[in-house]
Amino acid sequence: MDKNASVPSKITPEFLKKILDENDKNYLLIDVRTPSEYKKGHIPSALLIPYDEIEKHTEEISKEKVIILYCHSGRRSGIALSALKNLGYKKLINFGGITNWTYPLEK
Repeated sequence: MDKNASVPSKITPEFLKKILDENDKNYLLIDVRTPSEYKKGHIPSALLIPYDEIEKHTEEISKEKVIILYCHSGRRSGIALSALKNLGYKKLINFGGITNWTYPLEK
C-alpha cells in the first residue's frame, strides 16, 4: 500500500480477503467481539481485542498500520474505531459485522 494513499472508509469482503491472502503487513485486522464469540468463528488472522478493552492494548496496535475493525453487526467496531481515533489513530476502517464476511471462518 502506498503510504500517501488515503484510507478508504469501507472495504469489501473481497478486498479484505486479498489483503489476508497476500499477508499484507501494512494492515492489522482486529476482532472486537468477546472471547466466546471469537472462539465460535473469526476471520482468519484476526487479533482478538474486545472493544471495551481496546484502549488498554495500544502497544499492540501500530499507528503506522491500517487498522481494520469488525464485530458482529458493526456497532462495537464503530465504538472501538472512535476510541482509537480519540487516541490519535488515523488509518482506521470499520469493516462492520462478521456477517459481511462471505468466506470461511477460522475456529
